[in-house]
Amino acid sequence: MPAPSPLAISISVLNRLTKEEKSYHKELSQQEARLAKPDLTDPENAEFQAKQEAKAIEQTKAVIVDMQKKIDGAALKVESMLGEKGNDPAEEEKARTALAEARTNA
Repeated sequence: MPAPSPLAISISVLNRLTKEEKSYHKELSQQEARLAKPDLTDPENAEFQAKQEAKAIEQTKAVIVDMQKKIDGAALKVESMLGEKGNDPAEEEKARTALAEARTNA
């Protein structure tokens, strides 16, 4: 089996980063839901839990910003590789699909 082309590798990186960003958005929505609905079974601990959850939300938001920068960089690399001579047309189509998905999540 031949080694994957540089375009295929860049597409894989972009897809992985996009998928990872989606998971962070999902995690953020779960954290926000937990903060909005505190656990009332232990009122003494509720304030501490709320502070911890708020801290986790801020950290997740920071990671999302970092992920968006990485996705932008990977997308630029894929865009620069499009149209190069010797690219497989099927890989170029995969690249366009990956770019479109990355842009819709941004």
